[in-house]
Amino acid sequence: MTVERLPHHIPKDTFESLFRLSVDHPWLIRKSSALFDLISTCEKDEEIDLVVKLISRINFFTPNDQLCARRKVCEYLTNHLGLIESDTLLIAIKDNELADSSSAYVQQMKGALAEVGGWRTSNFVDSLTSAVERVSPDGSLVIVDDFCGSGGAIKRKLEWLRLKLREHEKECRMFVAVAAAMEFSKKEVSPLAEDYYAATWLKRGISDNFSGPELEEATAAMLKLEQSLKARSDGKKLSDYSFGWRKSEALYYSEGDNPPNNNFPLFWWRHMKGGLERDPLIPRI
Repeated sequence: MTVERLPHHIPKDTFESLFRLSVDHPWLIRKSSALFDLISTCEKDEEIDLVVKLISRINFFTPNDQLCARRKVCEYLTNHLGLIESDTLLIAIKDNELADSSSAYVQQMKGALAEVGGWRTSNFVDSLTSAVERVSPDGSLVIVDDFCGSGGAIKRKLEWLRLKLREHEKECRMFVAVAAAMEFSKKEVSPLAEDYYAATWLKRGISDNFSGPELEEATAAMLKLEQSLKARSDGKKLSDYSFGWRKSEALYYSEGDNPPNNNFPLFWWRHMKGGLERDPLIPRI
């Protein structure tokens, strides 16, 4: 394994920890510059220890992992729930002209369901309005996506769907199926969906992995680290994303995709306090 020349002086024990981390998580090898840059923002050993632990818990998905997840979603919908192509629509939560991950995921699900057979292009819809118009009166709607963070967005879409379906006098079943989701999102989504499935359920990076004094110390360390970031970056306020959007504390990275803002901003925020642009470990747009 080749490691890039270090941009900062790193103590030997810290370097050894990062080297072991890269061995255990090979995707970090090509991120060595960003990794060492991130560690250089830590002023105390407990901050370094926290960052290393969180990075080790990042749920990294390769394109093949995502394919396997789509197949799991497909198997769950068709075999466990028994949904059939004649009265089921897979839909994205998109309701505007901007591209989003759910629209892409609807398209990607075509390949997985093509392997089952019987499903057609007409089963896949990339807008909520079209889904309401096209679904049969007693059919099934399935919101699909690659990731669900707090569950707030999907909750709002389910509420909207329920209202519009009533206006159209349709009694449809509503489901949610995603590749990965934060466990705490269940309280938002489950009451509104007949079934909520994730191929992988994710825990919060700090709150679900520490307790007692360790939780207090880890929380304080992360707050301190966030103080090294610029208060505003790319039109966003750091205070809105502290510990991730809606305090999600997500640790999720799908290779080649735009990471969610539910991740700790420490891993994706683009500017340091003072305006210096940084090299984020998992950059996002």
